[in-house]
Amino acid sequence: MIDTIDQHLQKYGLRHFAKVDDYTDWLESKLSADQIQEMHDSVFRLAREPNPENIRAIYDLIAGAQYGPRVLSHHTDVIKQSGLHVDTLLRGRREVLDVGCATGYLTTWYAISSPHGHVTGVDFSSKAIDFARAQAQRLGIANVQFHSLDITQAVPDGRFDAIVGAQCFEFLPDLDEVAGELVAHLKKDGILVSVTHSPHDLDIAESFQTAGLRVSPIRYFDARDLGETTSDQRQLLLLVSDN
Repeated sequence: MIDTIDQHLQKYGLRHFAKVDDYTDWLESKLSADQIQEMHDSVFRLAREPNPENIRAIYDLIAGAQYGPRVLSHHTDVIKQSGLHVDTLLRGRREVLDVGCATGYLTTWYAISSPHGHVTGVDFSSKAIDFARAQAQRLGIANVQFHSLDITQAVPDGRFDAIVGAQCFEFLPDLDEVAGELVAHLKKDGILVSVTHSPHDLDIAESFQTAGLRVSPIRYFDARDLGETTSDQRQLLLLVSDN
């Protein structure tokens, strides 16, 4: 029997909390005050300055078993809803590229959901990729592979039926240039899917339209973390190749 996405995320240490106090109590039972402060400082630095250095730092942080589940569990339902929505778009697509895959918690979900397909995850944090590879092997997921690379410098060889970027494309320093490279690696009937924060959707759409894709209507989804609907509501862009 295939795990539900909740069961799958639990294997990566992610837990869902209905109350802020429950999440805080859990943190305090697992980490010291100094460790909690270190974790919060990394998250706040990224929010203030989403530059490559701070992005790599947070991805390196979540690659560790000590901090990873604690950081990610703050947004477990956002991750879950993102995975479910994207997964429905990937069904039947044999070759999938997941850009900015972190430790692979959704990359492996896509692979499990499409056992006859193949999923490639890439991230520029080598620590995150090491964790992703080890976890996929531990879970016995054979139709997935991971590469440590900077997508602004290189795209994996081959052409893909789908390319996914979840909370990724908005952080790239020159998306226009990267968009062209990614579109060149899409098959003729391929799709590109972006899950993003609301303020960035039109910029992302414009970059990929310029690169030759047409944009489908933007979809919204709600997620409830720590007892509230997330304040930075996600949007789902489906960009379809016209190659």
